[in-house]
Amino acid sequence: MSTLIQMLIGFFSEGLGKQAGSAIAGASKLAALAPAVLWLIPHKDEIAVAFSYGQLALVGLAAYFVIELVHRTPPS
Repeated sequence: MSTLIQMLIGFFSEGLGKQAGSAIAGASKLAALAPAVLWLIPHKDEIAVAFSYGQLALVGLAAYFVIELVHRTPPS
């Protein structure tokens, strides 16, 4: 069982797995920022009264930074 896990770790930490992980991390960061963009486009000149999209944008921004931090942290 541990050999299988070691093989999977080796696959995902080198070569194609590393590129796939980078692509997934990039897509995740864009998805985290999507609520901010969706909220800012129609409300760019307005004062926010309802905060539902704004709150999602803040959560997305926090998620973006967490994903970026985890992506840039070297494995232990």
